[in-house]
Amino acid sequence: MGLKTLHRVLVTVGAGAMLATMVAVVPAAATPPSPLAGYASGTYTTIDYPGAVQTDIAGINNLGMMVGFYIDTAGVYHGFIYQNGTYAPFNDPNAGTKKGQGTQGSDINDSGTIVGGYIDGNNKLHGFMELGGSYTTLDGPNPNQTGGINYANDINDLGTVVGLYTDPNLELHAFLYRDGTYTTVNDPLAGTGGKYEGTVLDGINDLGVATGEYYDSNGKSHGLIDIAGSLTTVDNPKAGSKGTEFNDLNDLGVITAGYYDSKGHFRGFIYAAGTFVPINVPGAVPPKMSGPTPGPTGINDAGVIVGGYYKASGLENGFSLTPRR
Repeated sequence: MGLKTLHRVLVTVGAGAMLATMVAVVPAAATPPSPLAGYASGTYTTIDYPGAVQTDIAGINNLGMMVGFYIDTAGVYHGFIYQNGTYAPFNDPNAGTKKGQGTQGSDINDSGTIVGGYIDGNNKLHGFMELGGSYTTLDGPNPNQTGGINYANDINDLGTVVGLYTDPNLELHAFLYRDGTYTTVNDPLAGTGGKYEGTVLDGINDLGVATGEYYDSNGKSHGLIDIAGSLTTVDNPKAGSKGTEFNDLNDLGVITAGYYDSKGHFRGFIYAAGTFVPINVPGAVPPKMSGPTPGPTGINDAGVIVGGYYKASGLENGFSLTPRR
């Protein structure tokens, strides 16, 4: 679900010219509502795993099933699915069980396949895919030459997974994974100097459009959209020196995202067709650059957004936002 790509470039609806005689007798079609409509007056719901210290919701499918993770009182991560008030936890069997280790759910598709990451007993981060209790580790095309940071961020209904892996120099590389085959994606504008420069894919929709970000040689992030290998950069005009990140997108081309403002605070927004709409969770306190960066992460085709936010206590909570239609 994240790090969430489809900058609305795919949602351009073109209409062919109509014959003048038809125009005279056929009434004009009503203008369809913007996919960005209804969020300002939408409904926010806080989602907290019972007994958890912190909760984050990362992805949502078209059946309304949400996936994320919580941190228990011992500081261990656990994945979970949430739907209609019911929580179902899950843990990758290869995950460590000490503080800072465990399992994180990132996205779930309509078939119930979950992707995410787990931190093993040696504090290495691995991607995974799970269906029916069977787990597959996803560590990129060269698992024996990794920098120890790998993650599966999103999966569409065709079973294509997007994520990231690091090389021995800790340079970031995005990947697409399908039926056992990896395809590496590197934005040509990304930095190649090593540690945490490079490219990440966070989201992919059923049209195959992917979103994410790349980090340039100055460490600044830029939102990116990948349409069949053609990469487009999108930066929020309010972003400071740390930049913009794109997370997930739905089939209507609405992207969940965030940017770092001039004070280093992370601000959530959604994007479509050149329009930026802020997402401000009631009671949220913006996290600083030094901490995690929750915000709007996942989105389904009904436009329901999920993510995480910080309260004044400094603890993170999950949320969903249902637009008013």
